[in-house]
Amino acid sequence: MVTPAPGHGRLRASHADREQVVDLLQAAFVQGRLTQGELDGRIGQALAAPPPSSADLARRPRRRLPGSLAVGPAS
Repeated sequence: MVTPAPGHGRLRASHADREQVVDLLQAAFVQGRLTQGELDGRIGQALAAPPPSSADLARRPRRRLPGSLAVGPAS
C-alpha cells in the first residue's frame, strides 16, 4: 500500500488511472497471480480512490510574478 507524503492526505486517482489499475489486476488474475477474492477486493479499492480535486486551489492565496502577472485563483 502506498502511503501519502506527510500533509498531503489521501492519494487521488483519475478515471484513466483507475482503468489502468483494473486492467493490470485483471491480467494478474488471468495469469493466476490473484484469486477471485483478491481481484474483487483490489478492484473495489481502485474504484474507490477519490478523484482529483481543485478545491484546494481555491484556498491558495494569489501571488504576483515578475511583470505583475497574477497566479492563482482570483479573490
